[in-house]
Amino acid sequence: MIKLDWDRDRKYSSARDYAVRVVNANPTLGTLFQALREHDVAVASQTAELLENGGLSLTDDELTACLTNAMPQVRLGFALYKRSKISTAQ
Repeated sequence: MIKLDWDRDRKYSSARDYAVRVVNANPTLGTLFQALREHDVAVASQTAELLENGGLSLTDDELTACLTNAMPQVRLGFALYKRSKISTAQ
């Protein structure tokens, strides 16, 4: 397995690690989605899971509005997370 140090902090960080940092550092959905602009689909998907596990509905009006204006990779990450929930429920 190859592990990349993308942010050059001299340690490996998973998509989940980045998502945790983004969620913890951004108390509002507006700032959270602004921060996600710098991240990929995997981090966005992990963020969706963290938000849902934290009690936020992924159909929340504010979240939906933020997704409408989000970067393509962020919209895709959230969509893939939602799709994974549907396919595992069947």
